[in-house]
Amino acid sequence: MLRRSLFFALVFVLGINQFAQTFSRDVDFSEREPSWKSVIGGNVIAPAVETSYGIAVLNDGRMLCACTSSGRILWQKGVKGRTLPYLTAFGDFLYVVTDNKKLNLINPSGLTLWTASCDFTITESPVIGPDGRVFVRGRDKIACFGLNGIKKWQITEPSLSDLPLAVLNDGSVLIYQKQPVNGHTVAKRISPFGENLEDLTFSDIIVTSYSCERGILVALANGSVGLCSVHEEFADSPWVQNTFLASGAFSICYSRRSANTAFFFSTGSNTTVIIINTSTGDIVNQFSIEKINQNALQRTIDTESGFFICDTQTACEFDEDGNIIWTGRLPNKSKWDDVIYTDESYLIICEKNWILESYKMVKFPSSSSKVKVHRRPESIVKTEKISKSEEALGLRPITNDDLVRLIKVLQDGGYGADEKKYLTNILSEAKNYVNALSQVERNTKDSSTYFEQNPGYTKNLLTVMSLIGSQEFAEVFADLLILEKNPGMRPLIISYAGKFAYDCDGKILAALEYLLTNKVLPSDKACLKNICDATYEICRFMGRPALFNKGREIISRMFFPQYDKEIRAYARTTLGNLMEIHK
Repeated sequence: MLRRSLFFALVFVLGINQFAQTFSRDVDFSEREPSWKSVIGGNVIAPAVETSYGIAVLNDGRMLCACTSSGRILWQKGVKGRTLPYLTAFGDFLYVVTDNKKLNLINPSGLTLWTASCDFTITESPVIGPDGRVFVRGRDKIACFGLNGIKKWQITEPSLSDLPLAVLNDGSVLIYQKQPVNGHTVAKRISPFGENLEDLTFSDIIVTSYSCERGILVALANGSVGLCSVHEEFADSPWVQNTFLASGAFSICYSRRSANTAFFFSTGSNTTVIIINTSTGDIVNQFSIEKINQNALQRTIDTESGFFICDTQTACEFDEDGNIIWTGRLPNKSKWDDVIYTDESYLIICEKNWILESYKMVKFPSSSSKVKVHRRPESIVKTEKISKSEEALGLRPITNDDLVRLIKVLQDGGYGADEKKYLTNILSEAKNYVNALSQVERNTKDSSTYFEQNPGYTKNLLTVMSLIGSQEFAEVFADLLILEKNPGMRPLIISYAGKFAYDCDGKILAALEYLLTNKVLPSDKACLKNICDATYEICRFMGRPALFNKGREIISRMFFPQYDKEIRAYARTTLGNLMEIHK
């Protein structure tokens, strides 16, 4: 919808006395006994976020609370500083804003990994970008931080709209300008590296936008809806759909399961829902549900069966065929701060008396129910393999002098658009390292790689990989650990994999376990100690119980008699430190 042709079931509530509950399509939650209640240390001040284990809530007592959907409190941890109503989930990690200008990354066990300061007041919840980077904005500024808390760049935009930042399918960011131009919303597309890529003009005023893996879904004031996405390095509109409704959609919700999108319109005494195929723009279905007050909207969430929506009075779940699975009357808004509906079908009400009340909604399968769609995010840079002729001439994507300078640059931060070149060259060379080791693996004759022949260069490359704060290097570190046979290089890779620490899929820990059981000799004390240290650092950073258990297993293997007294003592100390942070 951009100019230049660019558009840019039934309910069962399991209460405390669950046998007293009955099937009903219409529930009054004020009269129902909840499935469970949990007490937290204050009133909820930000919308609760869903995680793989349940939900996380931030309260005005400067506390973060994590609990399962079934009501078990996993942890409650204090947050240093005055909390603001901004909370964002990155997987099971949490970004929290404190003291107006501070960004905090908190791991899934509640440990604050780092706190970074901005020189401006943050005005909305952090937005997750590609490769784990995070964007924060103020009244007229936008900044980007890496996974390690180092600021990558900051720009000034003097006239930002109240519409939140939106991330496109290529990882670039759309920032909307406050003042329309001739009745059209205008926006700037900023690269993940802070570059101004292009200016966009929409065909009307944007009232709502929503980021998904295919791009940015937008609703215009004239009732039209569409998708803005990047193709061949330019933003374009794959489709636009005229709904023939008089006003714009007040909410948009993308289904991670069916990959369809629900657009919600206020139409008289009802709410009209239009289901659209996000890829093609075709209308899948159109129907009405009970009236939702768009000025009192609380949530829209995709569910296993379809979609959930609620305002301050009414909650409703329905499928893509228009079947109402259940509706519910919420308690008076004066009694609660937030409401969330989880993947496990729990409606959780965060009450003002510091209590979480949850209602299990048992529903029948929907005809439109589909499995959740998982798509691996694409890299934000293109890598190039080094040719045999370039290798023969000693040409590399990045020189050793470049690496030495880059170590200082990455430690200091603020490198802005230069990161694109840095990241391209580093990732290319890291993959060249993996490819070189793979060729050695297939070669029946003894051979060595450029990286083995130049250990100083390789050490600097590994240092840079650990400093750049991008999740793209996790798989590279895991591959290097498995493939590198040189016992002199192995301790380096283990050490810097630990410094990198981010291991979302557990591949680095699995590689460390493989080394310990298949490659590293009991006499190789340097490698064994590095395995202990790296395992500790990864488990500490990731904070996931499953990885803690794996880390404990890895370190405990070094208690066996084949390891000497020094290694067994080192492993015991490391395990003790690991258990200390996992209390």
